[in-house]
Amino acid sequence: MVDFRSDKERTDASTRRSAKEARKQTALLTAQLEHAKAQSAAPTPSQGPPPGWFPLRRSPPPYAVVLATHWTLGCDAADPHRVAAFWAAALGYVVEPGYDPDGASIVDSDGVGPAIGFLRVPEGKTAKNRMHIDIRVAGEPPWDMAEREELIRAKAAELVTLGAANVREEFYGAHLGHVVMLDPEGNEFCVA
Repeated sequence: MVDFRSDKERTDASTRRSAKEARKQTALLTAQLEHAKAQSAAPTPSQGPPPGWFPLRRSPPPYAVVLATHWTLGCDAADPHRVAAFWAAALGYVVEPGYDPDGASIVDSDGVGPAIGFLRVPEGKTAKNRMHIDIRVAGEPPWDMAEREELIRAKAAELVTLGAANVREEFYGAHLGHVVMLDPEGNEFCVA
């Protein structure tokens, strides 16, 4: 089909369509935001929690209306129970009961963080991790950088007593950004 409209007519029609779609998208996002605000209100004792309500330590983002999928981080280990004990202490988790000698799991006792499972494997670590855990001891920004550095150094020193090893310190300008470490089986992680 041939379009006999002038360039100006085509541009005007396209602009009208774009503006109309933008208004529809804005209306949809506004409705979703209002729904999320209503869902995140604290429950009254008689009602119980509304769907989508997050009983977490901090408020959910305004666009969140459903809980994320529960998941577990799975890890290989030569000694699953030793590594599980280290990570439980490092993260403030507890060892999950009921595992045999070839596996171990740790869980967040508050039920907020993911479980981490460790499975005995015959082969050792052969290369740098493609994924690792960052232990964020300083909380959310903005930070007092001197206080943040003290928290990072204190946690790194504590983890060394549990069997970790310091690899190096990384600086962001004049400030300590994070400490790269190894867990008892040589897996890299960071304290930030």
